[in-house]
Amino acid sequence: MAAPAREDVDQPPAAVPGRWRALGFIALAQLMITLDTTVVNIAMPSAQEALGLSDGDRQWVIAAYALAFGLFLLPGGRIGDLVGHRRAFLAGLGGFAVASAVGGAATSPALLLSARAAQGVCGGLLAPAALALVAITFTDQRERARAFGVYSAIAGGGAAVGLILGGVLTEYLSWRWSLYIGVPFALVAAVGAFGTVPAPPDRPAGTGGRRPLLPMGVVADRTRGGVYLALALSVMSMFALFLFMTYFLQVVRDYSPVRTGFAFLPIAVSMAVGSLVVGGGLSRRSPRAVMTGSLLVAALGVLLLTRLSVDSGYVTLVLPAGVLLGLGLGTFFVPATNLATLGVPRSDTGVASAMAVVAQQVGGAVGTVLLNGIAASATAAYLDDRGAPALGVPALGDLALGDLQDRAMIHGFALASWWTAGILLLSAVVTALMVEPGAGRAAPAPTPPPRGEGTTRCPAPARTPPPRSP
Repeated sequence: MAAPAREDVDQPPAAVPGRWRALGFIALAQLMITLDTTVVNIAMPSAQEALGLSDGDRQWVIAAYALAFGLFLLPGGRIGDLVGHRRAFLAGLGGFAVASAVGGAATSPALLLSARAAQGVCGGLLAPAALALVAITFTDQRERARAFGVYSAIAGGGAAVGLILGGVLTEYLSWRWSLYIGVPFALVAAVGAFGTVPAPPDRPAGTGGRRPLLPMGVVADRTRGGVYLALALSVMSMFALFLFMTYFLQVVRDYSPVRTGFAFLPIAVSMAVGSLVVGGGLSRRSPRAVMTGSLLVAALGVLLLTRLSVDSGYVTLVLPAGVLLGLGLGTFFVPATNLATLGVPRSDTGVASAMAVVAQQVGGAVGTVLLNGIAASATAAYLDDRGAPALGVPALGDLALGDLQDRAMIHGFALASWWTAGILLLSAVVTALMVEPGAGRAAPAPTPPPRGEGTTRCPAPARTPPPRSP
C-alpha cells in the first residue's frame, strides 16, 4: 500500500509573494527611525533660539526620544506578538507621522518635548515590528541573509543620513523640517506596506496577555545572548565616533552644518558596502568569524583616531577612520541581526527583535555618556595642568576655542578613542567566545529524491546517509 505524502516541519515555508517590495517599505520605516535619532541634533541651536529653550530643555529634546524609545521597545515587541506585527507596524507609522507633525509645529518647549517623547513611543512599537517582519517574511536562508544585509545597511547608515539631512534642512529651510520630514517617510512606508506586507495568520486559541514580557529562552540562549551583548558594545563606538567627529569638524575645523553632515556620507556608504557586499555574502558561511573579524576592522578605524591632533586633516585621518569603522560595523550588523532572531518561536519573534534594538539603544546611550565623560574629564585635566580655565567639551554651535582649548579637546577625544577601541576589542572577544561555531550557517540544499519515489515507497534506511553536523 502506498505511503501517504508527508506534510511535516521538514517542508520549508512557502516564499512570500512580493517580499522584496515589502522589504523596501520596511527598510524605509527603519531609515526614518534611525535618522530621527540624529536629524534633530544639528537643528538644535536654531530650535533653541526660536522656542527659548534652556540648555536643560535642549538636552531633553534629544533624551526624551531616546528614553521613550528604549523604554517602550520590549512592550512594543510583545504588542506585536499579540496583535500581529503588521498591525503594530502600521500603527507605529501612523503615530510617528502625527507626532512628527506636532513637533514641527510646536510653539512651546513643552509641546516639542511631548512630541519627541511620542515619537519615541511610536518608534518603540515600530522598530521591533519591522525587524520581526523581515525575519518572518524571508524564510530561505540565502534570501534571509541578503534581506538582513539591506536592512542593516539602512539601519547602520541612517544616523549618518540624519546628520546630512539635518544640516541641509536647517540651513536651507527651517529647523522645523527636521521634524516634519518624518511625515512623508511614515506615510509612504505605511501606504506601501499596506499593499505588500502580508497579514499574519490568525493566532491559535488560548495564546495572548499570559506570556511573559521577556521569555528567558530568548536571552538565555548562548549565541543570542552573546549577539545582544556584542550589539550593545559595538554601537557605543559608532555613536562616539559621530559625537567626536561632529565636535572636531564644527569646533576645531570650523565646518558649517551642511559640510559637517556631508562629511559623514562616506561612513554611510562604507556601512552600505559592508552590509550589502561583504556581510551579506560572507555571513552565510561562517557568521562567528565574520562578526569577530569585522569588529577588529572597526577597532582599527577607531585606533586611527587616537592620533588625532589640531592639524589633522579630514582626508588624511578622519575619513579613513570613518570608512574602516563603517565597513567593519556594516559587515558585523548583518550576521548579528540575523542571529538575534534566528531559532526563536514565531510567537517570540517580536520580543527577540526588540531585544536587538534595546541592546543598540542602551549601548548608544551608555556609550555617549561614558565616552563623552571620559573626553570631558581629560579635557579639563589638560587645561588644569596648564593653568587654563576648565571649559570642558563645548556644545554644538559654540564658537571655535583658542589653540590651547582646541588641543585640550583633541587630547580628550584621543583618550576616549583608546577606550572606544578597547570596547570594540571586547565585543570581538564576546562574539568569538559566545557565538556557536555553526550558528546561522546556511545548510546545503538537500538532494531531491528520485522521481516517482516520494509518495510510493519509503527509502531503505541503509541507503539514507546520516545528517552532517554543522
